[in-house]
Amino acid sequence: MAYIPGVGRVFYNWAVGGVTLTGAIAETSFGAPFPRTIKAGTFGPNTAIEIWTNTIVSVSNANNKFFRIKIGGVTVFEQNMTSMLQLHRVTKGWNRGALNSQVWTPGSGTSFASGVGTTTLALNTTSIDFSVDQTLDLTAEIATASETMTINAIEVKFYNPPS
Repeated sequence: MAYIPGVGRVFYNWAVGGVTLTGAIAETSFGAPFPRTIKAGTFGPNTAIEIWTNTIVSVSNANNKFFRIKIGGVTVFEQNMTSMLQLHRVTKGWNRGALNSQVWTPGSGTSFASGVGTTTLALNTTSIDFSVDQTLDLTAEIATASETMTINAIEVKFYNPPS
């Protein structure tokens, strides 16, 4: 597919059957098809990345159930899904004129789970080096062995500025 400046291009789109973790008391990757490699230079100096996820848990209760999006081992989004059953999240990040300086939508707390709207949360800044390959991973940490968390869908897009 030809690259069109200013138009999002899908890097990864997956929504087949879901991947479930049960009793991941320590932080654990969801496993195949994760993690995914973001090749060096894919996320250019003025590029935006958009990550849509749909996550569900088996039970809504007071137990901690953390869902995380990580790039290069750095957490770019974390949500404690206590007292939730489903999280549909849009996480967006921008390189700020360099391959190693990013700003992300603020990210945790049930009041800002959608990724859009107003918040008192601070911006999430990172210095992930996109001049080298990086991994995109989805992880979970669940309080009890009987509970589960499932990723139903993920879509990752890159938006390059018009030339």
